[in-house]
Amino acid sequence: EEVVRKTLEVLALLSTNDDLFVKLMTNLVHMFRTNRNPSRTTLILRQLCLHVKPEKLYTVLALIIESEQDTEFACNMIQTLHLILLTSPELSPVREVLKNLDTDSSKQLFITLYK
Repeated sequence: EEVVRKTLEVLALLSTNDDLFVKLMTNLVHMFRTNRNPSRTTLILRQLCLHVKPEKLYTVLALIIESEQDTEFACNMIQTLHLILLTSPELSPVREVLKNLDTDSSKQLFITLYK
């Protein structure tokens, strides 16, 4: 678990480069697809939200999952992401943004996540 945390810290540092971040998240989703372990997926995503802006993480994951061919996997990922969004203290600010929808960026986030 500590190795996962340290690895995610490094990934977060690399997230400043948008193209690299998308590639990293694509590879992470591939890992989730091949090693289906919901508790590990949840741990990794929650820890990543501590190091990367959750809105950015969720937006990139939504775009990746949107093109996912394995619909069962896509549904499971969406359920996992929703559960994390609804229950994790790390995502409390995101819940507020989605609840209020008082800015263009909050509206765009809502559309991206729920289209």
